[in-house]
Amino acid sequence: MNGSILIVLAAVALGMWWFIARPQKKKQQALQQAVQSAGAGTEIITLGGIYGTVIENDPEETSIIIEIAEGVEMRIARRAIANVVPAHESPSADAEDDAADDGREAAEGEVVDDTDYAEPVDTPTRPTLSG
Repeated sequence: MNGSILIVLAAVALGMWWFIARPQKKKQQALQQAVQSAGAGTEIITLGGIYGTVIENDPEETSIIIEIAEGVEMRIARRAIANVVPAHESPSADAEDDAADDGREAAEGEVVDDTDYAEPVDTPTRPTLSG
């Protein structure tokens, strides 16, 4: 009976590794490969949520240089890259789509914000204790 419990526990551990750790490792390797192959002009997102365009990616270095705004460059560690942005998800691609909807051409690097913001709501103030 003790032997069968040990076999079941080993099967559960193997199943957990197969369904959890293995896909995570594949995802991490795919990101690492995408970062290594990211050339100039590729858009990335850092772990801090900053969108940037790769300016220089030397495979021998542990860091890359990205441009986060026109004329603003920063050097980041390769490990700080959270994702390589597909072309259809980049902010500049969104601007081109929005401009096409308006019947005009988007300027390079233009980010269009067409969000409809709700009117501010007056909230009642809390009564305070005066002493």
